[in-house]
Amino acid sequence: MSTSSTTAVRTDEVAWRRLTVPASNPVPVRLYEPGAGSGTGTGGWLVWAHGGSWQYGSAADWHPVTHRLAALTGWTVVSVDYRLAPAHRHPAALEDVLAVLDWAGERAGAAARIAVGGDSAGATLAASAALALRDRGQRLDAQLLAYPPLNPSCAAPSYRRDPAAFPEAAALRRSWRTWRGTGPATAAASDGTALHSTPLDAEDLRGLAPAVLAVGALDPVADDVLAYAERLRAAAVPTRLIHAPDAAHADLLAPHSRLLPRLADALRDLPCPLPLHLSRKDVLSMTTTRPPTPTPAPMGDLLRHFADLRDGTHAGHTERRDKEAAFARTTELLDAPARRALTEYDTQLLLGTGTLQATGLRRDQHGGSYATWRLTWPEQLRTGIPALCLHAYFGAGFHHPHLRGTTVADWPLNVFTHAQAAELLPTFRAIIAADLHNLVFQRDWRIVPALRTSP
Repeated sequence: MSTSSTTAVRTDEVAWRRLTVPASNPVPVRLYEPGAGSGTGTGGWLVWAHGGSWQYGSAADWHPVTHRLAALTGWTVVSVDYRLAPAHRHPAALEDVLAVLDWAGERAGAAARIAVGGDSAGATLAASAALALRDRGQRLDAQLLAYPPLNPSCAAPSYRRDPAAFPEAAALRRSWRTWRGTGPATAAASDGTALHSTPLDAEDLRGLAPAVLAVGALDPVADDVLAYAERLRAAAVPTRLIHAPDAAHADLLAPHSRLLPRLADALRDLPCPLPLHLSRKDVLSMTTTRPPTPTPAPMGDLLRHFADLRDGTHAGHTERRDKEAAFARTTELLDAPARRALTEYDTQLLLGTGTLQATGLRRDQHGGSYATWRLTWPEQLRTGIPALCLHAYFGAGFHHPHLRGTTVADWPLNVFTHAQAAELLPTFRAIIAADLHNLVFQRDWRIVPALRTSP
């Protein structure tokens, strides 16, 4: 079947046009091509589902969002005009998204990356689409989920923090009922694939595409999003959480969205697939060529830190708001190495008895920002000594952020790339070692399970 198309419109080096994707129920889409449609875009293909409580909105309404995503990422973005409730109930919208993913995959080719994403109700569809593709054995390189409603009960504490916040729990419960109707919450496709109305209904999340979840601390859906991120991590799904302290629901529609640039950063950070034409010799030559030896991580951190003081900036910014945005990005980058370091100590010294908790990005009572990774274990809780912590903070009166442990402080915190975050792993290990040493001297050696079980 052929794809119907309109003439491309070029704006700000992104060409876009309306298309109809052939399917059993043809799906209207808007196609956004970076490089003004010249084929010079550097990314993959992102299929995007708009928000609107499964009942409202359109690709046209979401034009500023998807156009900006294409411009910021270099990815081709396909914005889906999926069928809306109540005229079309679940799984119609999900089937439309899956049809467009199939179509985009055929056009992208085997060497290009494919991602699915959405905001609000569209993010719920994207998450369910990722499950369907996994179950069908189809490739998907990432899922970008901006503040998805996930639990139809809308009963998490975050719904009660501000009763006036959007979306209000009772209204969202009505939207769930309108979309799902009286049919099953999980439908079956013609090939037998489970089509979930919410990914929470899937018993097994293992093998899903890497996920990026974005939500604001002020958003009523925040607790459900954070809980889903933990479920994904527990299932060994690579998961990145963007938790902005001041972002509300529908943030992507705001002219100065806090979340959209960070979603774009996450998409650009995806690893490039290996070009199919490279030979084994090419690959070996790439892996055996070494760059110049970098400055050791602590010294590099110190140099960046001191340059901040010299220049009056942080991450090149002078305004507090911009510095906080850079710090928010830093806390995301630190998540993986912080978890790894604490998990190592839990495995080796606490014998797996510990519980690792991460706060995500939070506001403190003085107006500063922080993120904490905390490892508790039974002996520590029983004796009342502090937990092992890695604490990244940007105090309200501080020029730039710092890192500290439970008993030791302070380290410079000028981390802006994945490589710089990975370089901090030895520093994290040293902080935890010093803290555990000091905690033993606050109590005694019996707080370390590995010592109590040794002969």
